[in-house]
Amino acid sequence: PNGGMQSFPNALADKFKNLGGRLVLSKKVEKIICTEGLKKIILNTKEEIASDIIVSNADATETFKKLLHVKCKEYRTVDKMQYSSSMFLVYLGLKDRIRNIENDKANIWYFSSYAVERIYSLMRNRVPFNNLECVLCSFPSIHDVNLKNTNKSTATLFIHTPYKSIEFWNKHKFVVGERMISKASEVIDGLNDLIDLKFYATPYTFYNYTSNRNGSFVGWLSTLKQINSSLIPQKTSVDGLYLVGHWTSLGYPGYGGIPNVAFSGRRGAMTILRDLGKQWKFKEIRL
Repeated sequence: PNGGMQSFPNALADKFKNLGGRLVLSKKVEKIICTEGLKKIILNTKEEIASDIIVSNADATETFKKLLHVKCKEYRTVDKMQYSSSMFLVYLGLKDRIRNIENDKANIWYFSSYAVERIYSLMRNRVPFNNLECVLCSFPSIHDVNLKNTNKSTATLFIHTPYKSIEFWNKHKFVVGERMISKASEVIDGLNDLIDLKFYATPYTFYNYTSNRNGSFVGWLSTLKQINSSLIPQKTSVDGLYLVGHWTSLGYPGYGGIPNVAFSGRRGAMTILRDLGKQWKFKEIRL
């Protein structure tokens, strides 16, 4: 998105407020009450917000086993499902544009061999202190028209990796991050010389900001079995409770990523309006 990825949620938030929505930030939901005749959420400030409809995009395990004090079929289902691995990211601010990216491609994914499944399995289960067989590189600023006339640019390097404690990552994140930069510099000539700023995001970072199980990066693991739309449906078995985001199953592979999550929000809005007996006025989108 022009202006960076943050511009997309900012646009949604602005539209929400313009339509009369109340946006509450920096507060955490501690409890969901969803019983007959009583629906509300309770924040960590003890503030209570009542509503006829409650929508959760939180980790489904947290929604059904911690926040919601009602036993339902999803309470048991989440224990049987596999969640995706976490990731380690290196965010780079570059003092010049990378000139040798062929045809201005926004992503370069490096693998040491064509045994992609084996490499992914290794990444999910071990931290690469030594041999790094894969690094995924993204250059989001390439297609940002706001940056076309500047020399500044950005890059993001990422790998799948298992979840570890905050103490573990505080000790090892610099080693892992520098190894990723070194490997990316082998693939992209001159990258190392362009680095002006760098920040690391560990699996614990993702857990800290999202409360996703073990810092899961894209919600449920996208397997043939788990894409079944009836496993964790958007319209839950609890009256008045709906789900959006990458912790619901929509019947197609690939829950994660902003396009899929945004689609789930749109589909959730359509489902809720229809359940309320109101007309959905927009053209249907199918993936």
